[in-house]
Amino acid sequence: MRFTKVTLVMVLVCLPGGCFLFDAPEASLLQDAIVPELQKGILEGDESFSHTIYSELLTKYVIPDEERVNYSGLKQDEGILDQYLKHIANANLERLARDEQMALLINAYNAYTLKLILEHYPGLTSIRNIRAPWSTKRYKVGRHSLSLDDIEHGLLRPLYKDPRVHFALNCASIGCPTLQPWAYNGTDVDHQLDLITKQFVQNARHVKLDGNTLFLSSILNWYNDDFINPTFQGSANTLPEYIATYADLPLKQLIMKHGENLTVKFLDYDWGLNDK
Repeated sequence: MRFTKVTLVMVLVCLPGGCFLFDAPEASLLQDAIVPELQKGILEGDESFSHTIYSELLTKYVIPDEERVNYSGLKQDEGILDQYLKHIANANLERLARDEQMALLINAYNAYTLKLILEHYPGLTSIRNIRAPWSTKRYKVGRHSLSLDDIEHGLLRPLYKDPRVHFALNCASIGCPTLQPWAYNGTDVDHQLDLITKQFVQNARHVKLDGNTLFLSSILNWYNDDFINPTFQGSANTLPEYIATYADLPLKQLIMKHGENLTVKFLDYDWGLNDK
């Protein structure tokens, strides 16, 4: 099966404060002392890490049916979130195996994003209202100071090479993959990543076929290479082939039917705050 007409575009995003072009960073392994610690854990780690208190917060304040977060309620329990983030800050990464590390880093990204929103809530309509939300090195993970970009593009993508993480990370925006009402954990993270990838692909807000045009979330544009790079786990030859892997049967059959005549375009991205 061959797909030849793919439209890759820069995305123009307009908010009340103005418009900007969003261009995603490349995956490049972070030059930081945290990396050899993680690599040692991948080889030798055998301990688990508890995300129980964070999972309880998510269950209480994430509204999956609406794909929203009750930030007003979460604000009342911000101290509990702080306890969890302190737990993340003191993690011994050398003792955690690969899947435990992945779960921890995904949860760290999402939990620190929640903390960032709460620091400015309710006086914002988008994470983009905050100055340098992804590039500021202020988040402690295993006693290392990182930015959200460091976690995503400097660790998760280049170290674990699993494109499914793009559907696990939530940037507090309506266009983002849904924040789940549970935490990731090392025991189940592979199953959890499969589950949320299927959920994303089977959600018409992110993936839909109209005639012979496949409309995809801009996430698959920005990080296109991760989904078709043979060094990444579960990658495919093309974006439609990757989507077909996780699509429900009707969409899978339609993708196969259109074959090389399928055109790919990307949906506008909604950076509005995913508030209840």
